[in-house]
Amino acid sequence: MYELDARQVHAKLKAADISFLYHANTVRTVCTFLRDGHLLSRGTLDERGLTQTPQYTDQDDKDLSIWYDVFLDTVDIQASLGRANLYGPVLLGFDVDLLLEDWLTAVWITKSNPANWKKQEVTYAERYFSSDELGESYDPTARGAFANHIVLRNIGGVLRLKPYLKQFILDDPKRAWPDYERFDLLSMAWGGMTNAARAADMLPLEGVQLRDCEALYSDMDKDKLLKAFCP
Repeated sequence: MYELDARQVHAKLKAADISFLYHANTVRTVCTFLRDGHLLSRGTLDERGLTQTPQYTDQDDKDLSIWYDVFLDTVDIQASLGRANLYGPVLLGFDVDLLLEDWLTAVWITKSNPANWKKQEVTYAERYFSSDELGESYDPTARGAFANHIVLRNIGGVLRLKPYLKQFILDDPKRAWPDYERFDLLSMAWGGMTNAARAADMLPLEGVQLRDCEALYSDMDKDKLLKAFCP
């Protein structure tokens, strides 16, 4: 009931003029994606001993049995909320047509951010849209749509970057590396990701964009900056 036909979801998104599904993350975790050539769930990264930036929701994700799920968004959260994306400054945009692939028969759509779920209180009906609700209640363009994640389950926690990755957007905070004024965060981040992509023969990356985000990062403290931008 909560496993939605991927083709029906695709039709709903295309009707709303949505062409990309987004995934935001830190520079360090994206470097791992590029070296591997795949977008990987947090559980898959952990199981394989690969580098990723810890998130405050990690234990909850395990408890809620979403540790191996791959999460995508229908909106650019930063643009929607007008603030830095808490998941990280790198935004990967995937062709929405991946929902038409034969290997992906079903997807799930959350009604709210899983970070707000309480294991003992939130039922499946409260967590996910049902097939009956897809046509009436789900609006992928609504202001709150950033909480309605497209969830890929039962795919082994792995999504190939090629041929689906079509946009690669990196925030430019226009700030120096903390304690090393000679180096700027953008150069260090981009250099690390370029090296990771080159090692896996992922270059050139499609749809590369640098986004001027000076105002969004001007007051961010040192520890958060390093967590977001350190390769």
